[in-house]
Amino acid sequence: MPFIESVMSDFANQNDVIFDIFSGSGSVSSELNTKYEMIANDAESYASIIADAALNTPNEEVVDSIINTANIWLKEINEKSTTPAVLDEEKFIQNDDYSSLNTMYLNLPTVWNEKFNVIQLREAQAYNLFQTYYGGSYFGIRQAFDIDELIRKIHSVEKYRNIYMSALFYAMKEAVFSKDGHMAQPLSGPKYPGRMLKSRSVSILDKFVEKILDYAQYSVLHHVKGSTVLNLDFKKALDNSIVQKKSKVIYADPPYTDMQYSRYYHLLNVAAEYIYPDLTMNNGKYTKGLYTSGRNQSILSQKGKAKDGLTYLISRTKSMGKTIVISYAYPENKELQNVDRYTVSINQLIQMVKNEYGTDKTYIYKQKYEHANNRNANKKKVYEYLIVGGDKINET
Repeated sequence: MPFIESVMSDFANQNDVIFDIFSGSGSVSSELNTKYEMIANDAESYASIIADAALNTPNEEVVDSIINTANIWLKEINEKSTTPAVLDEEKFIQNDDYSSLNTMYLNLPTVWNEKFNVIQLREAQAYNLFQTYYGGSYFGIRQAFDIDELIRKIHSVEKYRNIYMSALFYAMKEAVFSKDGHMAQPLSGPKYPGRMLKSRSVSILDKFVEKILDYAQYSVLHHVKGSTVLNLDFKKALDNSIVQKKSKVIYADPPYTDMQYSRYYHLLNVAAEYIYPDLTMNNGKYTKGLYTSGRNQSILSQKGKAKDGLTYLISRTKSMGKTIVISYAYPENKELQNVDRYTVSINQLIQMVKNEYGTDKTYIYKQKYEHANNRNANKKKVYEYLIVGGDKINET
């Protein structure tokens, strides 16, 4: 963040409006918001929900009400979940009885073993989506029940939904039985029995309230003027009237590789949209990630389309008379480190900015950084680049 803030100060005055067009969950926007007015956008529903909760924090009095509501919900849901299946599951987990637990999950009715009809579930709207889609795989029976019930509660209120949903996302992340903490696909119970028992022992409700309390502290410390948060494809976002009228700088941290973000967080979008989605099949079989239809597929994570997409972003920003700041990570050693999955090279991207803004109005900043490399011991050494097209403040 100090690197980004330092570069941004060369191109934007305090209180200028910065448009964070690929904001993710709003970490950069939240930091910059102490100095600049922010407009944040992301095409993923879950990300824009988290960004809104982070950027539009309520005052202390409202936070107390949010905490009280969360605690009431926890009590009511705890009292409701007493089914035989839940009680058996809890017993097996407490006794470290993986064999009985796995047998229960194998016989659990879901949409994937065609025990439920998606259309009928959608019409009934019984708040059992996670139980019928993901119970026994990504989540346990009780965990899936709690997710459904929390969403029912969240849908019953008009205000602060994004705060509650963000806390639910955190709880789901803490409990999910999947690789490396993301949600690309559920792990195999027989292969990881200990890890399954550990994941199943995590309480969705406790983690939900834990994050609400954490959010309360954050909210008081970061209570600043509200920001605009959008949930649009980047091309539509550039056409937004607020963006066109107010923003001075467009900060873009686009996808670098051909790995689609939606694959890793699809369960959060399912929770956010809650529409009992259709199932996805590949070669006549259900996908390993239990993916559903409608996942966002960004052209910026497609090698054949990313260059055209980035060219559009840069040229459109230039035609709007705005400065562009592109954040891009690229391996420190291009010869020794694998770059096959990158959609464009750093040199291509720099040249694209020069083509629009001219060499004399293109500025390159970089610093060394180390990326976490999944569970590998060695971190990935990269340069974090900021490529800027536009006028410096003292040159305008």
